Amino acid sequence: MFSEFDIESSENCDLDYVEVREDSGIGKLISVSCGKDAAEITSSSKLWIKFKSDDSGTAKGFKAEYNIIGGNELEGPTGRITSPLYPLPYRQSAAFSWRITVEMDWLVHLEFTNLHIENVGEYCFSSINVSIFTKYK
Repeated sequence: MFSEFDIESSENCDLDYVEVREDSGIGKLISVSCGKDAAEITSSSKLWIKFKSDDSGTAKGFKAEYNIIGGNELEGPTGRITSPLYPLPYRQSAAFSWRITVEMDWLVHLEFTNLHIENVGEYCFSSINVSIFTKYK
């Protein structure tokens, strides 16, 4: 997330800091960082980020970048697959894939409980492709 990080350091990060929480300013605290090191952040929720600075001391600042990670390796008898940022609309051109691995001779049942495909008039801009691969030993 932070490709560059250099803000004023303090013993308890109480002067200058970057605070990251899930969802909102009262959400679960993920990290508070100052100085030259910030932890990598991975979350399946929306993030709320606060930068606090006072009028003493200076430093280069920070640069944050993010990626929406789609796709996953799923194992076991149950699981959930959602589009990035679900239930919010996702409008980036990208392909995502998931691999579901179960015990030999098990069946996989897919049920779409909520499906919205972007289309304008007669043109469809999004699609879902479900492929079944069988591998015998």
